[in-house]
Amino acid sequence: MQEMSDNNPYVALGKRLKQRRTDTGMRAEQMAQNFGITWGTYQRIEAGLAELLDYLEAISTALNVPLEELESLLGTETAADKMKRVDAIEALLAQSTELLRASQIDVFRTGEIIGDIVEIEIAENSEYR
Repeated sequence: MQEMSDNNPYVALGKRLKQRRTDTGMRAEQMAQNFGITWGTYQRIEAGLAELLDYLEAISTALNVPLEELESLLGTETAADKMKRVDAIEALLAQSTELLRASQIDVFRTGEIIGDIVEIEIAENSEYR
């Protein structure tokens, strides 16, 4: 359960959401319906008791606040941060794939060299014939 204090970002966002709702004259039931959640869940969001991550996009729309601002307020990874992380992972995977290919080529070449050495040894030494 989330701590009930104004220092808790869930409580702060819940208060902001409630203020926005009352400013626009909407009832809690209407907001819950807009979010596609139950009225009880919506009440928990306004009270700062619910994990908001599943509802951030709907809250962003309702508050007319950029999603990144809400993510920042809650200390969650922003969409831009996620894209940077995904890009970095993809770059590492590409680099790993290239290293693996290079290693496979090296192993193949090493096998060819060993085969050539064996052929030379057999050809040059009569004891192997």
